[in-house]
Amino acid sequence: MARLKDVVDECLLVAQAFTEINSNTYNEIGAVDFEDNDKDFPLFLFNKRDITATNDKYAHSSNLASQVSYSTTLYFMNTYTELEKTTLTLQAKQDDLIHIASKYFAELKNRTNNGSKGFIVGDISFNAFDETHNERLIQVSYNVSFITYLEDCTLGVFDYPIPSAIHVWDSENLTILGTTTTANDYNIIGVKHDLFNPAASNQPTYNLSDSNFNNLPTLSFNGVGNYLTKTFADFLISETSGEIHSVVRGTMNQRMLTLTSADSIGNNYAVGHSQSSFDFGHFVDSAGGGFNNGIRDTLATKPNEQGTILISLVSDGLAYRIFLNGVEHTVSMGSGANDGKWFSSVPDRDDISIGASLTAVPFYALQDWAYTGYFNLLTNQDRNILLNELKLKYGI
Repeated sequence: MARLKDVVDECLLVAQAFTEINSNTYNEIGAVDFEDNDKDFPLFLFNKRDITATNDKYAHSSNLASQVSYSTTLYFMNTYTELEKTTLTLQAKQDDLIHIASKYFAELKNRTNNGSKGFIVGDISFNAFDETHNERLIQVSYNVSFITYLEDCTLGVFDYPIPSAIHVWDSENLTILGTTTTANDYNIIGVKHDLFNPAASNQPTYNLSDSNFNNLPTLSFNGVGNYLTKTFADFLISETSGEIHSVVRGTMNQRMLTLTSADSIGNNYAVGHSQSSFDFGHFVDSAGGGFNNGIRDTLATKPNEQGTILISLVSDGLAYRIFLNGVEHTVSMGSGANDGKWFSSVPDRDDISIGASLTAVPFYALQDWAYTGYFNLLTNQDRNILLNELKLKYGI
Protein backbone atom coordinates (compact mmCIF):
# COMPACT_ATOMS: atom_id res chain seq x y z
CA MET A 1 0.00 0.00 0.00
CA ALA A 2 1.35 3.37 -0.96
CA ARG A 3 0.41 6.97 -1.52
CA LEU A 4 1.93 9.80 -3.51
CA LYS A 5 4.43 10.54 -0.73
CA ASP A 6 5.72 6.96 -0.86
CA VAL A 7 6.25 7.20 -4.63
CA VAL A 8 8.14 10.48 -4.41
CA ASP A 9 10.24 9.34 -1.45
CA GLU A 10 11.26 6.12 -3.23
CA CYS A 11 12.20 7.95 -6.43
CA LEU A 12 14.37 10.41 -4.48
CA LEU A 13 15.93 7.60 -2.43
CA VAL A 14 17.04 5.76 -5.56
CA ALA A 15 18.46 8.97 -7.01
CA GLN A 16 20.31 9.69 -3.76
CA ALA A 17 21.79 6.19 -3.68
CA PHE A 18 22.85 6.23 -7.34
CA THR A 19 26.54 7.17 -7.51
CA GLU A 20 26.18 8.70 -10.97
CA ILE A 21 23.61 11.27 -9.74
CA ASN A 22 24.99 13.99 -7.49
CA SER A 23 21.80 15.74 -6.32
CA ASN A 24 18.04 15.27 -6.40
CA THR A 25 14.98 17.37 -5.72
CA TYR A 26 11.17 17.28 -5.65
CA ASN A 27 10.37 20.65 -7.18
CA GLU A 28 9.61 22.44 -10.43
CA ILE A 29 11.92 23.18 -13.36
CA GLY A 30 12.32 26.81 -12.31
CA ALA A 31 13.89 25.71 -9.05
CA VAL A 32 17.03 24.67 -10.92
CA ASP A 33 17.61 28.37 -11.54
CA PHE A 34 16.44 29.86 -8.27
CA GLU A 35 15.65 27.63 -5.30
CA ASP A 36 18.05 24.68 -5.41
CA ASN A 37 21.24 26.70 -5.14
CA ASP A 38 23.28 23.88 -3.61
CA LYS A 39 22.71 21.51 -6.53
CA ASP A 40 25.41 19.42 -8.12
CA PHE A 41 25.23 17.71 -11.47
CA PRO A 42 24.12 15.30 -12.77
CA LEU A 43 20.80 16.22 -11.13
CA PHE A 44 17.52 14.31 -10.83
CA LEU A 45 14.25 16.27 -10.59
CA PHE A 46 10.78 14.89 -9.81
CA ASN A 47 8.49 17.57 -11.24
CA LYS A 48 5.81 18.40 -8.67
CA ARG A 49 3.91 20.57 -11.19
CA ASP A 50 3.17 17.77 -13.65
CA ILE A 51 1.52 15.25 -11.33
CA THR A 52 -1.86 13.89 -12.35
CA ALA A 53 -3.87 11.15 -10.62
CA THR A 54 -6.46 8.69 -11.91
CA ASN A 55 -8.56 6.43 -9.69
CA ASP A 56 -8.41 3.08 -11.48
CA LYS A 57 -10.30 0.83 -9.06
CA TYR A 58 -12.65 1.18 -6.08
CA ALA A 59 -13.38 -1.07 -3.12
CA HIS A 60 -16.84 -2.60 -3.56
CA SER A 61 -17.76 -2.29 0.12
CA SER A 62 -16.78 1.34 0.67
CA ASN A 63 -16.33 2.97 -2.78
CA LEU A 64 -12.90 4.14 -1.63
CA ALA A 65 -10.15 4.21 -4.24
CA SER A 66 -8.14 0.98 -4.06
CA GLN A 67 -5.82 1.63 -7.00
CA VAL A 68 -4.59 5.04 -8.16
CA SER A 69 -2.27 5.83 -11.06
CA TYR A 70 -0.02 8.87 -10.80
CA SER A 71 1.72 10.36 -13.82
CA THR A 72 4.47 12.96 -13.88
CA THR A 73 7.66 14.01 -15.64
CA LEU A 74 11.09 13.02 -14.33
CA TYR A 75 14.12 15.04 -15.42
CA PHE A 76 17.80 14.18 -15.61
CA MET A 77 20.12 17.19 -16.04
CA ASN A 78 23.83 17.67 -16.54
CA THR A 79 26.25 20.45 -17.40
CA TYR A 80 27.43 21.14 -20.93
CA THR A 81 30.00 23.88 -20.51
CA GLU A 82 31.96 25.73 -23.14
CA LEU A 83 35.05 23.77 -22.14
CA GLU A 84 33.20 20.46 -22.59
CA LYS A 85 32.01 21.52 -26.00
CA THR A 86 35.61 21.58 -27.21
CA THR A 87 36.02 17.85 -26.59
CA LEU A 88 32.46 16.35 -26.42
CA THR A 89 29.75 16.52 -29.02
CA LEU A 90 26.19 17.29 -27.89
CA GLN A 91 24.99 13.85 -28.93
CA ALA A 92 27.72 12.19 -26.88
CA LYS A 93 26.75 14.21 -23.80
CA GLN A 94 23.06 13.39 -24.36
CA ASP A 95 23.85 9.71 -24.73
CA ASP A 96 25.60 9.73 -21.36
CA LEU A 97 22.51 11.28 -19.76
CA ILE A 98 20.22 8.68 -21.37
CA HIS A 99 22.49 5.94 -20.03
CA ILE A 100 22.23 7.40 -16.51
CA ALA A 101 18.42 7.52 -16.82
CA SER A 102 18.26 3.93 -18.09
CA LYS A 103 20.27 2.64 -15.13
CA TYR A 104 18.12 4.69 -12.75
CA PHE A 105 14.85 3.27 -14.08
CA ALA A 106 16.21 -0.27 -14.04
CA GLU A 107 16.98 0.05 -10.32
CA LEU A 108 13.66 1.73 -9.57
CA LYS A 109 11.73 -1.05 -11.30
CA ASN A 110 13.83 -3.77 -9.66
CA ARG A 111 12.95 -2.35 -6.24
CA THR A 112 9.22 -2.00 -6.91
CA ASN A 113 8.16 -4.70 -9.40
CA ASN A 114 7.27 -7.23 -6.70
CA GLY A 115 4.81 -4.80 -5.11
CA SER A 116 6.64 -4.70 -1.79
CA LYS A 117 6.73 -0.90 -1.87
CA GLY A 118 2.97 -0.69 -2.41
CA PHE A 119 3.33 0.52 -6.00
CA ILE A 120 4.85 -0.47 -9.29
CA VAL A 121 6.36 1.56 -12.11
CA GLY A 122 4.07 1.65 -15.14
CA ASP A 123 4.80 3.11 -18.57
CA ILE A 124 8.00 5.06 -19.16
CA SER A 125 8.16 7.16 -22.32
CA PHE A 126 10.90 9.44 -23.57
CA ASN A 127 9.72 13.04 -23.59
CA ALA A 128 12.36 15.44 -24.93
CA PHE A 129 15.93 16.60 -25.08
CA ASP A 130 16.61 20.22 -24.34
CA GLU A 131 19.49 22.61 -23.95
CA THR A 132 18.81 25.09 -21.19
CA HIS A 133 20.30 27.91 -19.20
CA ASN A 134 21.99 29.61 -22.17
CA GLU A 135 23.04 26.21 -23.45
CA ARG A 136 25.12 25.50 -20.35
CA LEU A 137 22.90 22.57 -19.30
CA ILE A 138 21.28 19.69 -21.11
CA GLN A 139 18.31 17.71 -19.88
CA VAL A 140 16.36 14.65 -20.82
CA SER A 141 12.85 14.03 -19.52
CA TYR A 142 10.54 11.03 -19.28
CA ASN A 143 6.82 10.69 -18.76
CA VAL A 144 6.38 8.05 -16.05
CA SER A 145 3.32 6.45 -14.48
CA PHE A 146 3.16 4.83 -11.05
CA ILE A 147 0.37 2.41 -10.04
CA THR A 148 -0.33 2.54 -6.30
CA TYR A 149 -2.44 0.24 -4.13
CA LEU A 150 -4.32 2.00 -1.33
CA GLU A 151 -5.18 -0.84 1.02
CA ASP A 152 -4.89 1.42 4.05
CA CYS A 153 -7.42 3.95 2.79
CA THR A 154 -10.28 4.38 5.27
CA LEU A 155 -13.58 6.19 5.29
CA GLY A 156 -13.59 9.71 6.71
CA VAL A 157 -15.76 11.31 9.37
CA PHE A 158 -18.45 13.64 8.02
CA ASP A 159 -20.38 15.95 10.30
CA TYR A 160 -23.48 16.94 8.36
CA PRO A 161 -25.74 19.65 9.77
CA ILE A 162 -28.86 18.13 11.30
CA PRO A 163 -32.03 19.62 9.76
CA SER A 164 -33.74 22.19 11.96
CA ALA A 165 -37.04 21.20 13.54
CA ILE A 166 -40.04 23.42 14.12
CA HIS A 167 -40.79 21.85 17.52
CA VAL A 168 -38.76 19.35 19.54
CA TRP A 169 -39.40 17.86 22.95
CA ASP A 170 -37.09 15.32 24.54
CA SER A 171 -36.28 13.78 27.90
CA GLU A 172 -32.96 15.61 28.17
CA ASN A 173 -34.61 19.01 28.16
CA LEU A 174 -37.00 18.78 31.09
CA THR A 175 -37.78 20.99 34.05
CA ILE A 176 -38.97 18.99 37.06
CA LEU A 177 -40.28 20.98 40.03
CA GLY A 178 -41.90 18.74 42.61
CA THR A 179 -44.94 17.13 41.04
CA THR A 180 -44.73 19.09 37.78
CA THR A 181 -42.64 17.93 34.84
CA THR A 182 -42.25 20.28 31.86
CA ALA A 183 -40.90 19.18 28.50
CA ASN A 184 -39.37 22.32 27.06
CA ASP A 185 -39.77 23.01 23.37
CA TYR A 186 -36.17 24.00 22.79
CA ASN A 187 -36.30 25.05 19.16
CA ILE A 188 -36.01 28.71 18.28
CA ILE A 189 -38.20 28.59 15.16
CA GLY A 190 -41.70 29.96 15.70
CA VAL A 191 -43.71 29.88 18.93
CA LYS A 192 -42.42 27.65 21.71
CA HIS A 193 -44.86 25.15 23.17
CA ASP A 194 -43.67 23.75 26.51
CA LEU A 195 -45.76 20.76 27.65
CA PHE A 196 -46.43 19.85 31.31
CA ASN A 197 -48.60 17.57 33.44
CA PRO A 198 -51.59 19.55 34.80
CA ALA A 199 -51.90 17.54 38.04
CA ALA A 200 -49.68 15.36 40.20
CA SER A 201 -51.56 12.23 39.09
CA ASN A 202 -50.64 13.05 35.49
CA GLN A 203 -46.90 13.26 36.14
CA PRO A 204 -44.84 10.63 34.24
CA THR A 205 -41.93 8.93 35.98
CA TYR A 206 -38.47 10.30 35.23
CA ASN A 207 -35.69 7.78 34.54
CA LEU A 208 -32.24 9.32 34.77
CA SER A 209 -30.50 6.61 32.74
CA ASP A 210 -32.43 4.09 30.69
CA SER A 211 -30.38 1.22 29.27
CA ASN A 212 -33.01 0.72 26.57
CA PHE A 213 -32.25 4.21 25.22
CA ASN A 214 -28.45 4.13 25.16
CA ASN A 215 -28.41 5.14 28.86
CA LEU A 216 -30.13 8.46 28.17
CA PRO A 217 -33.02 9.78 30.29
CA THR A 218 -36.64 8.81 29.57
CA LEU A 219 -40.14 9.48 30.84
CA SER A 220 -42.43 6.54 31.65
CA PHE A 221 -46.16 7.02 31.02
CA ASN A 222 -48.37 4.55 32.95
CA GLY A 223 -51.24 4.18 30.49
CA VAL A 224 -53.94 5.31 32.92
CA GLY A 225 -53.44 9.06 33.33
CA ASN A 226 -49.85 10.21 32.77
CA TYR A 227 -49.41 12.84 30.07
CA LEU A 228 -47.88 16.21 29.20
CA THR A 229 -49.97 18.85 27.50
CA LYS A 230 -50.57 22.51 26.68
CA THR A 231 -53.86 24.21 25.89
CA PHE A 232 -53.52 25.75 22.45
CA ALA A 233 -56.11 26.23 19.75
CA ASP A 234 -55.58 24.52 16.40
CA PHE A 235 -51.89 23.67 16.69
CA LEU A 236 -50.20 23.88 13.25
CA ILE A 237 -53.52 24.62 11.55
CA SER A 238 -51.76 26.17 8.55
CA GLU A 239 -49.58 23.11 7.94
CA THR A 240 -50.57 21.08 4.87
CA SER A 241 -47.42 18.90 4.96
CA GLY A 242 -44.68 17.94 7.39
CA GLU A 243 -43.28 15.06 9.38
CA ILE A 244 -43.14 13.71 12.93
CA HIS A 245 -40.32 11.57 14.31
CA SER A 246 -40.43 9.96 17.76
CA VAL A 247 -38.24 7.67 19.84
CA VAL A 248 -40.34 5.50 22.14
CA ARG A 249 -40.64 2.04 23.66
CA GLY A 250 -44.03 0.42 24.02
CA THR A 251 -45.69 -2.54 25.69
CA MET A 252 -47.46 -5.35 23.85
CA ASN A 253 -51.05 -4.51 22.91
CA GLN A 254 -50.84 -1.04 24.48
CA ARG A 255 -51.02 2.40 22.89
CA MET A 256 -48.09 4.67 22.16
CA LEU A 257 -49.01 8.35 21.81
CA THR A 258 -46.04 10.55 21.06
CA LEU A 259 -47.72 13.65 19.62
CA THR A 260 -51.42 14.41 19.48
CA SER A 261 -53.67 17.44 19.18
CA ALA A 262 -57.32 16.82 19.93
CA ASP A 263 -60.73 18.30 20.69
CA SER A 264 -61.48 17.82 24.39
CA ILE A 265 -65.22 18.33 23.85
CA GLY A 266 -65.77 16.20 20.76
CA ASN A 267 -63.75 13.64 18.83
CA ASN A 268 -61.65 15.72 16.46
CA TYR A 269 -58.09 14.38 16.43
CA ALA A 270 -55.12 15.66 14.55
CA VAL A 271 -51.97 13.72 13.81
CA GLY A 272 -50.37 11.12 16.04
CA HIS A 273 -48.73 7.76 16.48
CA SER A 274 -51.08 5.26 18.05
CA GLN A 275 -50.67 1.60 18.86
CA SER A 276 -52.97 -0.89 20.51
CA SER A 277 -53.37 -4.51 19.50
CA PHE A 278 -53.10 -3.53 15.86
CA ASP A 279 -50.22 -2.81 13.53
CA PHE A 280 -47.94 0.09 12.64
CA GLY A 281 -50.45 2.76 13.58
CA HIS A 282 -50.67 6.45 12.79
CA PHE A 283 -53.82 8.48 12.54
CA VAL A 284 -55.11 11.67 11.01
CA ASP A 285 -58.70 11.85 12.13
CA SER A 286 -61.40 14.51 11.92
CA ALA A 287 -64.96 13.73 12.90
CA GLY A 288 -65.96 17.23 11.85
CA GLY A 289 -64.14 16.87 8.55
CA GLY A 290 -65.72 13.53 7.85
CA PHE A 291 -62.59 11.40 7.51
CA ASN A 292 -60.58 8.95 9.60
CA ASN A 293 -57.24 8.06 8.06
CA GLY A 294 -55.65 5.11 9.82
CA ILE A 295 -52.17 4.60 8.40
CA ARG A 296 -50.30 1.30 8.76
CA ASP A 297 -47.85 -0.86 6.83
CA THR A 298 -48.47 -3.90 4.68
CA LEU A 299 -46.47 -6.14 7.03
CA ALA A 300 -48.72 -5.49 10.03
CA THR A 301 -45.60 -4.56 11.99
CA LYS A 302 -46.23 -4.17 15.70
CA PRO A 303 -43.70 -1.62 16.93
CA ASN A 304 -44.84 -1.92 20.54
CA GLU A 305 -43.38 -5.43 20.50
CA GLN A 306 -39.99 -4.41 19.09
CA GLY A 307 -38.37 -2.56 21.97
CA THR A 308 -37.01 0.95 21.52
CA ILE A 309 -37.96 2.29 18.10
CA LEU A 310 -37.77 5.38 15.94
CA ILE A 311 -41.20 5.85 14.41
CA SER A 312 -41.91 8.38 11.64
CA LEU A 313 -44.92 9.73 9.78
CA VAL A 314 -44.45 11.96 6.72
CA SER A 315 -46.98 13.79 4.54
CA ASP A 316 -46.27 15.82 1.44
CA GLY A 317 -49.91 16.96 1.36
CA LEU A 318 -50.81 14.34 -1.23
CA ALA A 319 -49.84 11.02 0.36
CA TYR A 320 -48.34 9.51 3.53
CA ARG A 321 -45.00 7.79 4.04
CA ILE A 322 -44.08 5.80 7.14
CA PHE A 323 -40.70 4.77 8.51
CA LEU A 324 -39.68 2.40 11.29
CA ASN A 325 -36.09 2.73 12.53
CA GLY A 326 -35.22 4.72 9.42
CA VAL A 327 -36.55 2.08 7.01
CA GLU A 328 -39.50 3.07 4.84
CA HIS A 329 -42.51 0.75 4.93
CA THR A 330 -45.21 0.46 2.30
CA VAL A 331 -48.38 2.23 3.39
CA SER A 332 -51.55 0.16 3.75
CA MET A 333 -54.52 2.19 4.93
CA GLY A 334 -56.43 0.60 7.78
CA SER A 335 -59.16 3.16 7.18
CA GLY A 336 -59.68 6.24 5.08
CA ALA A 337 -57.55 7.25 2.12
CA ASN A 338 -53.84 7.74 1.56
CA ASP A 339 -54.40 11.38 0.65
CA GLY A 340 -51.81 13.08 2.86
CA LYS A 341 -54.31 15.14 4.86
CA TRP A 342 -52.47 16.95 7.64
CA PHE A 343 -53.07 19.37 10.53
CA SER A 344 -54.76 21.92 8.29
CA SER A 345 -57.53 19.41 7.61
CA VAL A 346 -58.47 18.99 11.30
CA PRO A 347 -59.94 22.16 12.88
CA ASP A 348 -61.47 22.66 16.33
CA ARG A 349 -58.58 21.27 18.36
CA ASP A 350 -57.52 22.75 21.66
CA ASP A 351 -54.33 21.04 22.94
CA ILE A 352 -50.88 19.65 22.19
CA SER A 353 -50.07 16.46 24.09
CA ILE A 354 -47.59 13.66 24.60
CA GLY A 355 -48.73 10.45 26.28
CA ALA A 356 -52.46 10.94 25.71
CA SER A 357 -55.11 11.86 23.19
CA LEU A 358 -57.38 14.21 25.10
CA THR A 359 -60.70 13.82 23.33
CA ALA A 360 -64.04 13.77 25.18
CA VAL A 361 -63.13 10.20 26.12
CA PRO A 362 -59.34 10.37 26.52
CA PHE A 363 -56.86 7.66 25.61
CA TYR A 364 -53.58 7.18 27.49
CA ALA A 365 -50.28 5.63 26.46
CA LEU A 366 -48.25 2.96 28.22
CA GLN A 367 -44.78 3.85 26.98
CA ASP A 368 -41.24 4.95 27.76
CA TRP A 369 -40.55 8.08 25.76
CA ALA A 370 -37.41 10.05 24.85
CA TYR A 371 -37.97 12.24 21.79
CA THR A 372 -40.59 13.83 19.53
CA GLY A 373 -39.77 16.28 16.75
CA TYR A 374 -42.02 18.05 14.28
CA PHE A 375 -40.36 19.13 11.03
CA ASN A 376 -41.37 20.86 7.87
CA LEU A 377 -41.21 18.47 4.94
CA LEU A 378 -37.56 17.43 4.48
CA THR A 379 -35.67 16.27 1.43
CA ASN A 380 -34.88 12.57 1.38
CA GLN A 381 -31.23 13.37 2.03
CA ASP A 382 -31.95 15.57 5.04
CA ARG A 383 -34.40 13.04 6.41
CA ASN A 384 -31.80 10.28 6.15
CA ILE A 385 -29.29 12.45 8.00
CA LEU A 386 -31.80 13.14 10.77
CA LEU A 387 -32.90 9.52 11.15
CA ASN A 388 -29.32 8.25 11.21
CA GLU A 389 -28.38 10.78 13.89
CA LEU A 390 -31.37 9.78 16.03
CA LYS A 391 -30.61 6.07 15.63
CA LEU A 392 -27.00 6.65 16.63
CA LYS A 393 -27.91 8.78 19.61
CA TYR A 394 -30.46 6.38 21.06
CA GLY A 395 -28.67 3.16 20.15
CA ILE A 396 -31.31 1.94 17.71
